[in-house]
Amino acid sequence: MIHYLVAIYYRIIIIINDLFNTSIYKKIKKEYQAIQLGKKHNYVSGSNVYLGKYLNEEVIIKGFDIFNLYKNEINILNILNQSNFVPGILKVSKKYFIEEYVDGQTFDEYLKENMVNDKILKQIIEYLDYLYSYKIVHRDIRPENIIINQGNIKVIDYGCAIKVDNKLFKFPLRVEKTLGEKYKNHDYWDDASSFYNILKPYIKDDNEFLLEIKKREKRLIYERESWYCFFNSSL
Repeated sequence: MIHYLVAIYYRIIIIINDLFNTSIYKKIKKEYQAIQLGKKHNYVSGSNVYLGKYLNEEVIIKGFDIFNLYKNEINILNILNQSNFVPGILKVSKKYFIEEYVDGQTFDEYLKENMVNDKILKQIIEYLDYLYSYKIVHRDIRPENIIINQGNIKVIDYGCAIKVDNKLFKFPLRVEKTLGEKYKNHDYWDDASSFYNILKPYIKDDNEFLLEIKKREKRLIYERESWYCFFNSSL
């Protein structure tokens, strides 16, 4: 009986959230000529993620839902706003925020036509060190979130990112998927390990920059406390 009532409760919450999202979409569509994202874009499609126009530029618009999950993402992006590796925030309102649209190829698309070069590896090291300097873990490093444009990388989607202390946990690593593999869910997140496991199939083991990425494993991690990233995403 309890399970039945819980299921009804969550169903009601989902319906309310969908109605909330619909009202936001109407406003965003009218003001920014927004459309919901599809698979052809570099961003995960969702009921409250849109592609629109702002100041004559393509932008990403993320509408707040009743859970306010994007509040954490805004906080993280504001902390990291001095880096070229991170998309910038252009506007924040009470119901949505506007983010720079990152054009280019996802990492897996890039590999269909190119080899991973030392320039990209150096940028990944710089990016990791930049995150570490602010004690932030991205927690969702995967090929779809690594965008490459003219040899430069930018990492998107900070909805799961979190600011942590530099504490180590003695549990197996949660590594993100390498290309063609399923996610492996373990007990904590390690961004350096995620990058290393994505890159390893395409680079020689003795590459000096790949080894530098591996050295950064366990430097800053976040313990897995629940299945959903957003339950632990407040600063």
